[in-house]
Amino acid sequence: MTENFDAFPLDLIQQFVNENGFLEPPVTLQDLKQPTAQLVQRLYFSFIQEFGFSESLLMIPFDILGEIESHEIYKEMISILSLQAACQHLFSKLIGEGSFGVMDLVNPNPKKTQKFVSILQNFWLFCNSQYPHVEKIKGEVDKLVRDRADCEAKIEDYIKKINQSKSKAVEEKAEEEMLERDIDVLKEELGKLVPRQSELNEDKLEVKNELESQRNAIAALNDNLKKKETERDNLQGMFKGAATLQKLESELQDIRDSSEVMEKRKVDFKNQLELLSR
Repeated sequence: MTENFDAFPLDLIQQFVNENGFLEPPVTLQDLKQPTAQLVQRLYFSFIQEFGFSESLLMIPFDILGEIESHEIYKEMISILSLQAACQHLFSKLIGEGSFGVMDLVNPNPKKTQKFVSILQNFWLFCNSQYPHVEKIKGEVDKLVRDRADCEAKIEDYIKKINQSKSKAVEEKAEEEMLERDIDVLKEELGKLVPRQSELNEDKLEVKNELESQRNAIAALNDNLKKKETERDNLQGMFKGAATLQKLESELQDIRDSSEVMEKRKVDFKNQLELLSR
């Protein structure tokens, strides 16, 4: 697909690379017309760093070096192979082909280098033009991420509340079952107490009737007592009248006696007067 791609002129590539600080010191047109291995390796590495590759790409793990005999010979080659793999992966994503090889790093062809750099430049310009949209989308994504975090927090809170409600419901269910068992026990005890209650009700009725009878008897006794008191009062009045009458009869008898004495004395006085008159 690189054959169908129109490369940028070398002067535009030079201007782009220098203005955006891809290489230090700045690259010249002669450098681009006759690129060296060191130049293209630094240039490609600057581009792939711009596209998100790590600086540790060219670093070789010590454990790998330890496993290779005479690793000093392969040390530089391993870095180049890592850079070539990263560039090949990037070009495969951008143009759908993997024609980028190790020779493009160690013995670069000016035309191929111009096309490959133009592809990277074109992609960089496209990314740069899309950056505001990307930032906007990133902001929206960040907002969605925050909203999702808020929703997850709310969901977690709701789950806790649901679990608490379930736990409370289980406790209430257990308490309800316990109360139902207590109610059954109380109902059984109440059933045992019903016959005793009937007996007590009968005893209560008998006691009530007896109490009513006693009240009637007491009322009759109270009436009889009142009659007796009336008779007593009457008798006491009669006794008092009899004593007065006896006293009056005694006084009357005294008066009679006195009257007889006076009558006798009158007769005596009359007799004496008649005697005196004679």
